[in-house]
Amino acid sequence: MSPLRRWAALGLVLLLLVPALLWLRQRGGEEEPAPRPGPVEEVTSPAAFAHRKARFVDSLLAIPRSDWWDLGARQGLVLLDRASETGDRSRVGEANRLLAQGSDRIDDGIDEAAPHHGGAFTFLRALLLFGDRPELLRPATAEHLRRALELYREAVYPEVDDRPWRPDREGRTENHRLQLVVTGMLLSEVDAGTTWRGRPVKDDDPATIDIWSWYRDAYLRYNDAWGDGRTDHFRGDVSAAERDSLGYFHVYLGDHWMVRDLHSDPVIRAHAEILVDRVLADWAEDAVLGLYTGYSGRHYHRSHANGSPTWALSYLLFDGLGYEPDVSGPHAIALGTGWGGWAHLSIVTGDYTPASRRFPRVLVDLARDKGGGYRVAEGADPRESWVEQDFALGFLVAGVGSYDRWAGGFSVAGERRGGGLNVTPYFGREPLPAGQGKPTYRTSTVLARRVAITRNWDARSEGRALPRGRLWVSRERWDDEVRSFDEVVRAGPWLFLRERSEASGRDVYVGVRPVEGGLRRLGDVQGGAAFELTAAGTATVWEVGTSEDARSFAAFQEDVRDNRLRVGERAITYESSATGTTLTLDRSDAEAHEVDGRRVDRAAFAEGFSTPWSTNPFGSATASLARDGYGASYDWDPDHDGNYDEPPVKVVDNDPTGRTDRHG
Repeated sequence: MSPLRRWAALGLVLLLLVPALLWLRQRGGEEEPAPRPGPVEEVTSPAAFAHRKARFVDSLLAIPRSDWWDLGARQGLVLLDRASETGDRSRVGEANRLLAQGSDRIDDGIDEAAPHHGGAFTFLRALLLFGDRPELLRPATAEHLRRALELYREAVYPEVDDRPWRPDREGRTENHRLQLVVTGMLLSEVDAGTTWRGRPVKDDDPATIDIWSWYRDAYLRYNDAWGDGRTDHFRGDVSAAERDSLGYFHVYLGDHWMVRDLHSDPVIRAHAEILVDRVLADWAEDAVLGLYTGYSGRHYHRSHANGSPTWALSYLLFDGLGYEPDVSGPHAIALGTGWGGWAHLSIVTGDYTPASRRFPRVLVDLARDKGGGYRVAEGADPRESWVEQDFALGFLVAGVGSYDRWAGGFSVAGERRGGGLNVTPYFGREPLPAGQGKPTYRTSTVLARRVAITRNWDARSEGRALPRGRLWVSRERWDDEVRSFDEVVRAGPWLFLRERSEASGRDVYVGVRPVEGGLRRLGDVQGGAAFELTAAGTATVWEVGTSEDARSFAAFQEDVRDNRLRVGERAITYESSATGTTLTLDRSDAEAHEVDGRRVDRAAFAEGFSTPWSTNPFGSATASLARDGYGASYDWDPDHDGNYDEPPVKVVDNDPTGRTDRHG
């Protein structure tokens, strides 16, 4: 047969065979459906997580050890974990040296190393994970670490008294208190069976107040005995509990994750796992390509503008950056892993990962897929945001922005390697002081899809009135006029900005203006440009658009400038033609704000986390998430007695075909 005829015959066979194969595949699919394809399964596969973990560990090992006082110890810990996982013990000696040397550096970074800053966590994790593995953590190293921990015994053990739920000192905020409690919980695990100054650390006698039991109880009673009404992580809003800011949320996440992994009480571990999930739910709803865009905190915290330290967490948990991050160099995935970095250590040296059966895949789905956008309304200090795939617009809704709370603003995930545009209202002196200069102010907001009116007024700092609000426009290497992927336009009272979001492939536009007066350009502040509102106490109008909806940036500006704005003595009304929405902000009564003529229901904000797919109502011991066939539900007080001593119930649906796993 000639070559031409052979090819012709082969082509005929293929023409007949391919339809048959497709028919058989279809028939087989009817009898046994294939697993639902998509990014969630890809992200949560063991192989995918192992890849992300390895990249993070390699990145951590590449950071110069002078960068953070216990960085070497963290490197030693991940080396021990890698040796345990692979069986390759060639670097075990190095790991032990790094852990011992790190414990000798406590005095070098004494403030960062303090118990209320989680300074003991790396060493406690090493001892509790590998203390019974002498082939990994050598006995001499373990003893060296135990001796180094005496500093922490001196700080946390004397806190134990007749009020086991009140480890408190003046000047400590909520995260400081929790770090101290968790240090006491885990240090008493290390010292179990011993005494400290005549007091048993952990024993089996219920008649004695041993240190372990005291701190266990302190963890369960974390709120009400302190009387501040803010720190209830079981019945309240984790993101609103922190007076410093939830730019510290990775600290809370790591605290509960350490307890989940390392405490000996299975009931406590189960509660801690639920708290991990709830913090992650609160984050996932606001996660935008590596940025945390929710209720974040101080305007001068760069973390909500450049993605650090949420960068590594987003990658490890959700593969949610939109790119494969660097292992070394200025964009290394493990940079920014100092204070609070024990969250990363828990993920990469523990067994609770996105590949775990107990880890709710619904969190991955919510973090990665924003659909067509959605509204988030929640908080003990109520806030509201509109979140899409690459940006978020959100503000405090009502009340007093406590001394350094972020008033909210607009965030875009721009460049693939972290960062983006951030526009934020704030009050402060010019230039900002070296200290934190924490003002208080009254705030009121009405918000809907892509539009908002917000007002911040009556600001005071250190007893002095701050008459005019400001806007902080942050962008690394900020240019006052134009960059290749940024545009800044001043048009009358409006400030317009354009940011290219590389991961989504579209331009995002924002326009912001004061309803009275204008904007006066000030000097640069904290790596961004500052604009002062020339009218004191005035509100600002915000509108967002994208290149998918507007013909051009210029067309967006023209449309927004043509929108009707009415400013009355009692109310401010803005009509957005692009969204078909009318907002009304009542100057005297935040309860009277309206969207399209309907009064905003303030009861809708009484949630710890809240989206169209999730609910965590205040005052309830239950929460649930359900989306795209995945789900999770929780009941952390199944006998309704309020003491959380019984095992909580957690039900996880990680299979879109309907199978669930129940724990509790």
